[in-house]
Amino acid sequence: SILLLTTTILALQAQSQTPTTTTPPSNPPAPTPVPAVVPVTQVTAPPTIVLDSFDSVSQWTTTPGDGVEISVHPDSNGAHGKAMRIDFDFHGHGGYAVVHRPLTLSLPPNYEFSFAIKGDAPTNTLEFKLIDSTGGNVWWSNNPNFQFPKAWKTITRKKRQISFAWGPTNDKDLK
Repeated sequence: SILLLTTTILALQAQSQTPTTTTPPSNPPAPTPVPAVVPVTQVTAPPTIVLDSFDSVSQWTTTPGDGVEISVHPDSNGAHGKAMRIDFDFHGHGGYAVVHRPLTLSLPPNYEFSFAIKGDAPTNTLEFKLIDSTGGNVWWSNNPNFQFPKAWKTITRKKRQISFAWGPTNDKDLK
């Protein structure tokens, strides 16, 4: 949880002093405001939902482009325990290699996706895509010139970093 301290501070200005009079002024000045401190409010972060702990990689499928090889394998050396190893080979030419897993979830108004990654691969384009239940609408975070880190690195994609890519929907808001 995050503790948030909210304070309100009002600027105090020095007021010119007037000589003391024996009769009260007809229009007395307003009292000077005193700075106020609001009590600490505890803000709770939304719960983290683990979408895959990689106890098994059997729900993941691969889709290679023409002339590309790709496969997935369980790996016990993940950043937080188990992981999925992706082996791919473009055989010296362009193409694509997709790793996909179906999930059913409703997204809150504000969300982010995080995953840890490391690899021994040449610089490439890393695309994180989300597809709706119709299969026709795609949202993505496109990362050209992605350099695979040699040590585990957490990648986070916040809602504002995921945009509508293509599809027939008129509602471009990912839910």
